[in-house]
Amino acid sequence: MYQNYHALKLASLKSKLEQIPKIYIGKDQIYVLFEGKKSRFTASSPNGKKWYQVSIKRNEIKVEYDKLRKEWVRKYKMDPPDIYLPIIGQERMNTAYYDSKEPCKNDKPVKHPTYYNDIAFRSKNEQMTAMVLDEMGIEYKYETELKISDFLSIHPDFMIHSREADRCVYMEVFGAPDDPEYKEQIKNRLKPYITAGLRLGVDVVMIYAPTSHSFDVEDLRRQIDLILESITPVFIE
Repeated sequence: MYQNYHALKLASLKSKLEQIPKIYIGKDQIYVLFEGKKSRFTASSPNGKKWYQVSIKRNEIKVEYDKLRKEWVRKYKMDPPDIYLPIIGQERMNTAYYDSKEPCKNDKPVKHPTYYNDIAFRSKNEQMTAMVLDEMGIEYKYETELKISDFLSIHPDFMIHSREADRCVYMEVFGAPDDPEYKEQIKNRLKPYITAGLRLGVDVVMIYAPTSHSFDVEDLRRQIDLILESITPVFIE
């Protein structure tokens, strides 16, 4: 995880913790402390059960925050910066745009599907990419529809999203052979994005995963980390 995205992730988790009351679990009672006010509920009551579930969620966030903060201090030898949230993103490739898109809109038949999370991926590389995105905790949608004109739509491999940064990008998964014909196919796949007014390397990014037999998970993680860093506002110079 690169520095600016690391800082943004910490700020987001800290903000979530600040919005959830502190909860103390007793033997038969649950105590909720928020904005200086303390409430008490019987553990077996509906409110007690509700706050118990909230305490589990808060603890999960706290564990993730503490882990990332420890990594930050170890790596940078300083406290993480204070960041005001939410970050205001671009008007087009933002969270609202991401939320408006539906996944799996490509009705072209899948010749050799490989399944993961009830989705029929068109290649093993795409399926493995989805698994890495899930492992990294990154939101994504597979094959949403992007209208280029009244007569043409394309379906990008992935749309990945950073809710903290209020940004999303289209992501195409390519092999990396030296075959000139394949390189021409890559150019043809990218042309519609340019027609749609999207910027290569900014709104549309490419990742490379040569073959499912030589799939390098660590290299893919590094590529995705770089994408996340590129769409994160700069907080640290």
